[in-house]
Amino acid sequence: MPTNEQDPHSDPATASPVRAARGTGAQLVYEKLRREILDLNLEPGALLDETELSYRYNVSRSPVREALIRLAAEGLVHTLRNRSSVVASFDIAELLGYFDALDLMYRTTARMAALNADEAAIALIRQEMEAHEAAIRGQDPLAVMAHNADFHIAIAKAGGNPYFVNWTKNVLLSGQRILRLYMRHFKDEPTDDMRGEHADLLAAIADGDAAAAEAAAAQDARILSKEMLAFLTRRRTEGLLPASTTETG
Repeated sequence: MPTNEQDPHSDPATASPVRAARGTGAQLVYEKLRREILDLNLEPGALLDETELSYRYNVSRSPVREALIRLAAEGLVHTLRNRSSVVASFDIAELLGYFDALDLMYRTTARMAALNADEAAIALIRQEMEAHEAAIRGQDPLAVMAHNADFHIAIAKAGGNPYFVNWTKNVLLSGQRILRLYMRHFKDEPTDDMRGEHADLLAAIADGDAAAAEAAAAQDARILSKEMLAFLTRRRTEGLLPASTTETG
């Protein structure tokens, strides 16, 4: 007798994937793809086929397309002329400009936070600092990156300017995969440099000392840029990393 149930032994090439609950598919694909891209499990230039991803995540192609659009808006996915998608490349040659932007962003938001932060904002910054330190102790690389970003975003929010908050988010996101590559070099084991100048920065903001906050933020950026540039230079010299990667299409 015919039924509406799908034959479990039917050809998987023609069978429809099991659908995720309405409204959750795009978020599921977005979160999983984003994690794989930031963790470098999906390398720059890797093809992102909508059909393959729809079966992989048991959703239709529509949520996959929506997730890819979100990732493209974050600069993690690049859409080619033929409308296919690849993991976005990053250009090592542009890192000096990135670290200049990071330094300016750190210093500006720290100064603004010292001048404007209230007790609730300071408590949130402290909470994110403690979460970052816990992630380092737990040797969770993606959590380390996420909480470091959340710490600096909390500082930007404390300054009270939403444009600086968006700027902070964009700058930090741009450097996530480079930071991940750097952390892999140390086999995801914590180093003192990963803690940055967070404690001094928080103390200066809590004291309302704008000059000290800016100095601590500048030192935080300086440590990160110095270590990462030295690491990437070694990798390139050893032939393990190209000077740049290019996007084709």
